[in-house]
Amino acid sequence: MRCRSWRLSPNHHSPLCEPGTCFRCWRPCRNVLGDPGSPNPGGVEWEDATDGQERCRECAYLLAHHPLAWVRMALISEPRPVPQVISVLSEDGDFTVALTAQWHQHHQPDPFDTDPFDSVWR
Repeated sequence: MRCRSWRLSPNHHSPLCEPGTCFRCWRPCRNVLGDPGSPNPGGVEWEDATDGQERCRECAYLLAHHPLAWVRMALISEPRPVPQVISVLSEDGDFTVALTAQWHQHHQPDPFDTDPFDSVWR
């Protein structure tokens, strides 16, 4: 399986377009997921393709450290963000990104909970 993330192109223009909408700003990654020879950026153990994610550890790291806050916020708003991404973004320099990630850390539903509203109905 290959990474399906978009990477910022060095030849991008300004203002930056949404990922996947402009091939001058973004290009597909296509790294092989779970490749033991893939780079481990930042010395942090980033996971590959957990719970349906289709992004390699290098792309997760690059997007979590992207200079634009809206790109980092998009990572938080994914259906099942990688825990390392949320952990890194909870200490982000932009307070809106950090607060959103911290909220997500504490309010994320338990994936093994069969009925998240069970305690409400008791």
